[in-house]
Amino acid sequence: MYKLLLLLASFGLTTALSAQSTTSIWRDAEAPARPGAERAIVPKAYRVLQLDTAALLLRLAGAPDESVANASMSGYTLELPRPDGRMETFRFCESPIMAPGLAQRFPRIKTYMGKGVDNPTALVRLDYTPHGFHAMVLAGEGTYFIDPYYHLLDDGVYQAYFKKDFQSDAAFKCEFDHTRQEGLGAGGGLTGIGEELRLYRLAVATTGEYTQYHGGTVEAALAAVVTAMNRVNGVYERDFSVRMILVENNDLIIFTDPFSDPYSGGNQLGVNQNTIDGYIGNAQYDIGHYFDRGGGGVAGLGVVCSSEDKARGYTGLTPPVGDPFYIDYVAHEMGHQFGGNHTFNGTAGSCGGNRNGSTAFEPGSGVTIMAYAGICGGDNVASNSVDHFHNGSLQEMSAFIGSGGGNSCPVIETTDNTAPVVNAGPSGSVIPISTPFELTGSAADMEGDALTYCWEQLNLGPAGSPNSPVGNAPLFRSFSPTTDSTRVFPEISSIVNNTASLGERLPNYARGLTFRLTARDNYGLGGGVAWDTRTLTVTDQAGPFRVLSQNQPTAWRAGSYQLINWDVANTDQAPVGASMVNIYLSADGGFTYPLLLEDSLDNNGQALILVPDTLQGDQFRVKVKAVGNVFFDINNSNITIEPASAPGLTAAVSQPGQLACGGQVVEYALFLAPVLGFEGEATLSAEGLPEGVTASFENPLPLPSQSAVTISGLAGLATGDYPFQLIVSAGSAADTVALNIELYAQAPQNIVLVSPAEGEPGVSIYPELSWEANPDALSYQVEVALDPGFSDIIFSRAGITSTTLTLPLAVPDSSQVYWRARGDNPGCGAGEYTASFFETEAIRCQVYTTENLPVSLEGSLPFIISRIAVEDDVIVRDVNIRNIQGNHFPLTGLNFRFGSPEGPIIDLATEDCNGFDFNFSLDDSAPQPLPCPFNNGGAYRPQEKLDIYNGQNAAGEWRLILFKSEQNGSLDNWELEVCFPAPLTPTKETALAVQPLKVFPNPAQGQLSVELPENTGQGAGLLIRNVAGRLLTRLDAEAVAGKKPIDIGWLPEGLYFLQLMSREGQLIGNSKFVKIR
Repeated sequence: MYKLLLLLASFGLTTALSAQSTTSIWRDAEAPARPGAERAIVPKAYRVLQLDTAALLLRLAGAPDESVANASMSGYTLELPRPDGRMETFRFCESPIMAPGLAQRFPRIKTYMGKGVDNPTALVRLDYTPHGFHAMVLAGEGTYFIDPYYHLLDDGVYQAYFKKDFQSDAAFKCEFDHTRQEGLGAGGGLTGIGEELRLYRLAVATTGEYTQYHGGTVEAALAAVVTAMNRVNGVYERDFSVRMILVENNDLIIFTDPFSDPYSGGNQLGVNQNTIDGYIGNAQYDIGHYFDRGGGGVAGLGVVCSSEDKARGYTGLTPPVGDPFYIDYVAHEMGHQFGGNHTFNGTAGSCGGNRNGSTAFEPGSGVTIMAYAGICGGDNVASNSVDHFHNGSLQEMSAFIGSGGGNSCPVIETTDNTAPVVNAGPSGSVIPISTPFELTGSAADMEGDALTYCWEQLNLGPAGSPNSPVGNAPLFRSFSPTTDSTRVFPEISSIVNNTASLGERLPNYARGLTFRLTARDNYGLGGGVAWDTRTLTVTDQAGPFRVLSQNQPTAWRAGSYQLINWDVANTDQAPVGASMVNIYLSADGGFTYPLLLEDSLDNNGQALILVPDTLQGDQFRVKVKAVGNVFFDINNSNITIEPASAPGLTAAVSQPGQLACGGQVVEYALFLAPVLGFEGEATLSAEGLPEGVTASFENPLPLPSQSAVTISGLAGLATGDYPFQLIVSAGSAADTVALNIELYAQAPQNIVLVSPAEGEPGVSIYPELSWEANPDALSYQVEVALDPGFSDIIFSRAGITSTTLTLPLAVPDSSQVYWRARGDNPGCGAGEYTASFFETEAIRCQVYTTENLPVSLEGSLPFIISRIAVEDDVIVRDVNIRNIQGNHFPLTGLNFRFGSPEGPIIDLATEDCNGFDFNFSLDDSAPQPLPCPFNNGGAYRPQEKLDIYNGQNAAGEWRLILFKSEQNGSLDNWELEVCFPAPLTPTKETALAVQPLKVFPNPAQGQLSVELPENTGQGAGLLIRNVAGRLLTRLDAEAVAGKKPIDIGWLPEGLYFLQLMSREGQLIGNSKFVKIR
């Protein structure tokens, strides 16, 4: 066939072919059955085609060389079949990637470049070799390929498939050669590339295994290398304006015998350097690489043009074909050679140990060429790479290519092209947490080339999973460039479907966000690429901003007014400061929003919108977006709009339910609009208003119009809801608006307090307060204080909707406690307080012991139980366990548990402590938790609180349970202290008179002295309580006798109560003191 082409060319007949139709070259076909044939590329979805090979070759034969007419200017066109069933037309030219001598020796291997006619953003790289036809189309709509259906079987059957539909599961591991990391260039100031095309001489060796897979001959292996590099060049030329040309003698390093080639498997970078230097000559190439059939890759960083290291690059895969090999791996490893570091931020799987912190711009595995898509285990955000370089790679590698070590060896040609001028938009917006946003930029191209756009995040932060970012770690993956200069975060499909987008995570904490907008001009002969930066700030003082209405399937009538609600979430206040919003409507299920319903509305959480009267369908969504900012939200479910049945009118008010206080005037904002071109004037009337209440409005009203409806005469009505209707009529057309007034006659007056009765004695220190319901109250507020002026308030709660309240804290015992309540409603506000007081019960504390101590821990059972019996039939107010003493080795094997007669059993101490002895007390009010070891006799907080027993009857057996790991030691002592309302039943002893304690100094700072009464017996204790009645500490009276100072430095400032209790738990002295700084 090639002889035929040469013959046609020699007779000048190929020119006539330029006008030949190409529609007959391809036809759809059925997948053929070829027993024994291998399918190396098996996409999830594909289009099977039959190629008229002879017609194609005739067509290709007439293509001009790009030196005569590049793809944009070529008069030759070729139609290619898309996977979706359409055909796409390209202008094309011959674009060699082999040196002339090599191309002359292998004339059956040809490469071409094309530029889209139907889609100007589309670039195609074509080749025809002994393996048949191959095409790669890079376009804003997505990359697609055309490849032979079977490997090594050129029978004219092909498959067209999208890149997204072919995901290889071949195992691959990328390593990194740190031998050379010099001459990388400084890319910090770069913003674009593209006025020059750099040509590098490429030497690609192949192992015998690679060659055997592709047919076993030099020509067959070289053809496979050309297909691979034609596709790699397509990306490098578009993104970096770089082309790699296979050197003149590249066939010398195509090895055919696996047993005699110089490679022994795995990383053979040094061998490759020596091999290519030996066969090709060190001065005859700029970058070297070798292909294998293994499963790995490794390359030196920034080694292009370096005489010592420029061949330190290797890629292997099984099978070594298709986009996963060409783009995911060959383009990746060569990216290292051109100075590109890894861009992923994950640490799982192969990401572990290979992350580069200064370029880790992509969450998880990343997805761009220099990332690790598909090989990072739980950090994977995609199975295979997208076929473009991240902006971080563009900047880093362009610096190496344009001003670093990679600029010392290429042949540089001017392209008559310039980079686009990009504007990413203004920086500085502050956005709320957990809220979608969208960024829109723009770009202009001097040559008028069709641009594609790519928004990417450019933040660096701590390494980790993409699902749990920390600090400024990257949140958003990269997507392939498109013709749309707007990107929605996360992608709009996930917002519409209310699902998570893999590799995209909205920030839920305060942080910074940096984004780059990259524009590519897809020029064809070298690419123009430029970028611009935009920054945002995320605040946790606002958000999430959410649409609240229409989140379930909803039906509207065309031409009607509808209410949209959203959660402002503080976005109208600083630092976000978005005072206005726009409301948009989508007709395609929420993907695009071409219709602006309302603009520049107050960001107050509610808006009345008019549904256009010409709409109908079941795929509508609403979008509320901040004006002058980038954040938005959409409703969660599709809206059905039913068609307007006939011309008429529609009416609505913005707030159909109004609050009012008796005597006030209520005003509604009324909106009127015609439907389907209706003309006329509207007349208003009101129905259902109470007697004496009047509605005032203007009559008649034009259509459309906005006016006020005023309701007066509400004085004297009782609290309640007053629904009524507003009738709007115009000739035969009418509409009814249902309205309501939630009226409150007055602020609630004279709240009647029920319990405790005024002055009632013996009230529980956990009192239940109650009052009568008030007809004007929607809720109540209660305050509790220790003084009649309510300057010392110890409890306050508003918004109480019941008429009872049990205080959640203890009030002081043996005290007068003051409380008050008032009613509140949203129409008239709060009324006046009604106050009362009561006297709390006297609390007595009794210490109980047992004579059945000590208890041996030497038995074989894993636990022992020690019991203390309480005969007093009293209600528990507080429980403490004192002086738990004994020994066991090791303490790590000892767990303390405790139970009341009614239960439950709780854990007191399960500390993993070393030591032998234990000596401690347990008190919920102790300032510190249990230490290790617990052998100093101090009082500490138990693991589970003892107040679980408050309110129980104390009578019965209380149990201390010790679980042990060894058979040694003993429980020598423990005491149970139970506090309860006095008197004891039965009385244990004659009550002693309560005497005032002398305290000095008062107020006190660090220390306090107390003078105890002469009748203070042994075993008495001095208790310090706060104003809430909570016991803070208990001191042995003997320890403070004789005015010995008490340390109070650990107490906060405030008022405290002292109680002197006898050993039997009776109050025998009290006082109070003030702690100051």
